Amino acid sequence: MRKFIDKSNSVLMHIGMVLAGGVMFCTFIDVFNRLAVRASLGWPQRTAVWLNIGVIFLVAPVMLIQGGHIRVLFIYNKLKGLTKKITDTINELGVVLYAGFVVWVGTAYVSYLIRQNIKRSLGTMYVPYWIVGVIVPVGMSIMLIWSLYMFVTGLKDRIKEPTSSTEELETDESVESEEPD
Repeated sequence: MRKFIDKSNSVLMHIGMVLAGGVMFCTFIDVFNRLAVRASLGWPQRTAVWLNIGVIFLVAPVMLIQGGHIRVLFIYNKLKGLTKKITDTINELGVVLYAGFVVWVGTAYVSYLIRQNIKRSLGTMYVPYWIVGVIVPVGMSIMLIWSLYMFVTGLKDRIKEPTSSTEELETDESVESEEPD
């Protein structure tokens, strides 16, 4: 499973880099047009926003699995033993619940967009808006799968780890008792 996640993360990062390149290209076109031509085309700005949404929702699962998510480290590093395990479990469960909620709401929104045939202007061209909106449930579905994986494997690891302070003292005493002759 870990090989699959690593390979998928690599693919998602490459897609994210291509989309980020598209954001930069569209932004360059928009800024050049506004400064040189003194006119706004409209489509570069909208396209840059849509591509940026794609980058965010495709790279977020990668950042989660690589540990790049937000955490208040100065508090978290002070936690020890059972308190740290409970905090990790609550944190991972919160990510699972949040990702599941966004997948559910995003899927409902995309189905609404499809049913209503809502379109957005991209300059002179009209694009079905569900094409843009589908990235939210897709990206969050990936995050849901990754967070479920992290929750289950993390829970297994936390159950196996010792939590009592006596075991920590035993390891400290064994280090102290090893005196050189």
